[in-house]
Amino acid sequence: MKRTVTAFSLLEMLIVIAIVSLITTIASAYWAGIHQAYLAKKSISQLNMLLHSARQQAVFTQTNITVCPSIDQQFCSQDWNHPLIMFNDVNQNSKLDPDEALYTMAPASSTFENRTFNGHKIGFNALGMSHFNNGTLRYCLKSKKEYKAKFIISRLGRIRTSNTVNATCF
Repeated sequence: MKRTVTAFSLLEMLIVIAIVSLITTIASAYWAGIHQAYLAKKSISQLNMLLHSARQQAVFTQTNITVCPSIDQQFCSQDWNHPLIMFNDVNQNSKLDPDEALYTMAPASSTFENRTFNGHKIGFNALGMSHFNNGTLRYCLKSKKEYKAKFIISRLGRIRTSNTVNATCF
């Protein structure tokens, strides 16, 4: 009695492995792009919520609220890629004093992101106005220039979001 053995040849196995590795490579590159786009949209949303929350908190508590970058959660720094803090700045010294409340923090921007602002802090008074803390907070995903946003803060405290296609991404 003769038995027949059916199996894959070495050449067939190598072809299958090559096809699977090609598909995996293409899928992983696509997945990385989707993941970065998700992170950018999440960061833009967090910044938007932080700014609106700061203005609402100022009106609700009838005090000065400051949003600024901070390394140590106490002093404001100049680099807007550091973690952002929102606190009750009663004396407007851009420093979290022991009698002032820290309301929330936003994480530091990742190595793929960049945030800039034309000042060292964003502040709102009891009426929700920003007065001399107005300006534009810019967000940009470094690898994909189409994921960017500008948060334009007027002197009256109005926060307008813009993500125009022709805006420069520093």
